[in-house]
Amino acid sequence: MPNINVARVVEIGRANKPVPGLNNVLVKVEACCLVPNAHNLVTNGGKDRFALPDLPCVFGLDASGVVEAVGDRVLGIKPGDRVYVDPLLTCGNCHHCRRERRDLCINSCLRAYFAQSPGGEQMLTHYPLGGLSEYLISPDTKLALLPPSIDFATASRFWYIGTSFGGLKKAQIGPGKVLLINGVTGTLGYAAVAIALGLGCTQILGIGRNKERLAELESLSSNRRVRTIPAELSIVFIGHKHILGAGGLL
Repeated sequence: MPNINVARVVEIGRANKPVPGLNNVLVKVEACCLVPNAHNLVTNGGKDRFALPDLPCVFGLDASGVVEAVGDRVLGIKPGDRVYVDPLLTCGNCHHCRRERRDLCINSCLRAYFAQSPGGEQMLTHYPLGGLSEYLISPDTKLALLPPSIDFATASRFWYIGTSFGGLKKAQIGPGKVLLINGVTGTLGYAAVAIALGLGCTQILGIGRNKERLAELESLSSNRRVRTIPAELSIVFIGHKHILGAGGLL
């Protein structure tokens, strides 16, 4: 079995090149996103809340790349396809999965990151290679085909930025809506502003600490749909629509 390159926390190592099962796909990784919280989780451990992969392991949450091989039962995906790899691994058999709520799967885990149930811990062992590997294996149902307009680096942030998108969709953000984002200068806050503008949000109000980023965010809209205020200024909430700061009504 040939060896492949993998990245560990402190070293580049070698691992056996995986072989796809009947419903799996072998992906050659082109890009991988490291979420900011990964350092805290690896450094401090999961404690009583999270089960981490057995060490040594190959981390890497979001990944994108090119399909190299597919299992015999895989349909609609072929070698050469450009794909995003969803890191949320689910069983497909529990009550929640069967009612299309895979986000509540009792056996889920985030690939090479953590699990919160005995079934999730077992799932971590089924797909041990994370995105910081030359290759990884994924269930065929966890791949999304990428159009030519989306590069690998952008695709590798889908899951992380998708947190913002999911929250905005759940809040039904769109035309006529006013959105307040606390912590707007962070990665998710910044993404939320861009996505909310694309969804047609009428007014976006942001609170953050990085003043340079606050100015950048306001420049995303030429008609002042984005308004920001530094976090150190006192904020008083009045009702559910108006926000007062040192500069007056936003």
